[in-house]
Amino acid sequence: GDLMLTLPVSVHAHILSKLLVSLIWWYAVAAAGLFSLFILVFNLDLVREVWTILSNLHFHDLTFEANPLHIVFYLLELWLMLTAGLAYISLLLYASMAAGHSFSRHKGILSVVIAFFVLNFALHALQYGAALLVNLAGLDGLLRLFAGFAPPVQNHLGLLGVTGLILIPCAAFYALTAYCLKNRLNLG
Repeated sequence: GDLMLTLPVSVHAHILSKLLVSLIWWYAVAAAGLFSLFILVFNLDLVREVWTILSNLHFHDLTFEANPLHIVFYLLELWLMLTAGLAYISLLLYASMAAGHSFSRHKGILSVVIAFFVLNFALHALQYGAALLVNLAGLDGLLRLFAGFAPPVQNHLGLLGVTGLILIPCAAFYALTAYCLKNRLNLG
């Protein structure tokens, strides 16, 4: 960490490089875990049975008519949502550490206890307030708008909307981390 902060790059480059590395590690750990699980429970009879079950399913009965293009977009949108969720976790941790380490004493405990829990509490309070506002405003117009779309389009918009909602606190955590690194820790 000490050597990293002496490099002649911007605070944003530091945060983005750390975020990219953390996302790679998230996916590498998931792949290793799935591979380990596969090795532990591999049974050729089980594979045949699962293949039989999958071949007996009638995917053409699904509401999105099993259009291969829709399935590809669903998988891509789910991957984007998963990546946004993993970035959310990493950026929350970065913001907590940056805020906690801006104090002069007890940096570690302040990062965990105060920054992490305060950031989580504040975020959940904001989400609750936003949900109340949306509930008070009513969703009738939005629901009528979505009802005009075909079911696959509704699903795509829903997945992209959830991904967008995940990215809002990501941007706030990124901004807090950049602010703390640039102004509070005198690294910029």
